[in-house]
Order: sequence, then structure tokens, then C-alpha cells
Amino acid sequence: MPLEQTDRHAVLLLPQSMRNLFDWGMSLDAIHTLMEELGGRVLYVPQIVRLDGHITKLIGTQEAEILTSAAGGQHVCIPLGHVSSVRARHEAIRKGYDNGKPIKDLVRDYRISERQIWTILGSSD
Repeated sequence: MPLEQTDRHAVLLLPQSMRNLFDWGMSLDAIHTLMEELGGRVLYVPQIVRLDGHITKLIGTQEAEILTSAAGGQHVCIPLGHVSSVRARHEAIRKGYDNGKPIKDLVRDYRISERQIWTILGSSD
């Protein structure tokens, strides 16, 4: 399935190590979850997926299998990714607005003020 333009941009904003995970088949949602929950840490990736393991509980079995096949038995530095996460959020807000989503829904969905939504829509980051 081809990536939409916004998704391509979100991938380019990721730190290189996380882009590698995307290239190996991990979803953007799983990558962002790793950065949000484990960012700034070194993660040991087991060689075998454990159904009750922390990684599996965090990102799901299928995503854990992708991570294990790519980096099993290794230590992986998970970046904080704050800048890329904020930029990806801004892109998603712009996309929602361009697709006709009401401002009040964007405020609710992203839990930021209407003023901040308008600031994001007016910026080019």
C-alpha cells in the first residue's frame, strides 16, 4: 500500500534508527509508541518474541516479531524523538483540517487549544 504524502513526511522526520524499523516493516504507530514509552533508553530486544513480554504488551505481537527479526539479541537505543513526534502531530492536524475536520474536533483529538491549532495551521514546520 503506497504511503500518503503526510505519512512519507512523518517517516522522514524520524531519527534514522527508527526509519530503519519502518523500512523493516514496523508501523509508524508502533515506532511512535516505542519512542513515547521507551525513548531515551537502551532496549534489549530478545531473540524470541514472548507473548507476555514487555515489548509485546507495548506494541503487539506482530510488531514485536518485526522488531525481533530486525534486531533480536541486540541492544537498541530508542531515541526520545520529541521533535519528530511534534512535527508528525502537526502534519496530522494539517491533514485533518485539509480534509474538512472541524477545529473543535482537532482540539478534542489532540488535546490542545484552538489557538494552538490555528498556530500550527499557520506554520510551515
